Amino acid sequence: MPRYSFCCEACSDKFIKSWMIKEYDIEIKKNSCPSCGSNKVFRDYEEDNMVVSYHDVKTIGQLAEKNTKKMGKYELENRMRDDNMELHKQNKEVSARRRKINKMTPQQKKKWIMEGD
Repeated sequence: MPRYSFCCEACSDKFIKSWMIKEYDIEIKKNSCPSCGSNKVFRDYEEDNMVVSYHDVKTIGQLAEKNTKKMGKYELENRMRDDNMELHKQNKEVSARRRKINKMTPQQKKKWIMEGD
């Protein structure tokens, strides 16, 4: 919920009010100073804290993911190469091949060894 800062012209008191954005127009008309009750209040934009973001980066992992999404194709390829992704890819292929072999019957294994894939 956004917070709005106000300053009273009569007593120079500063105060903060919170309203839903859709209620702002209604509430601003009946706004008065909590100290003196004066209706001569104006909004203090310098003190406002209205920015509410639900997609802020909270962890290093989220920051890395956000930055990776911004990278171009070649920059991403260089980064993957630097991070030994080729080795990781080879390991995945080897694991897939082993799983395939383990599912074979002895006759299929023999045929695979003799003839290949």
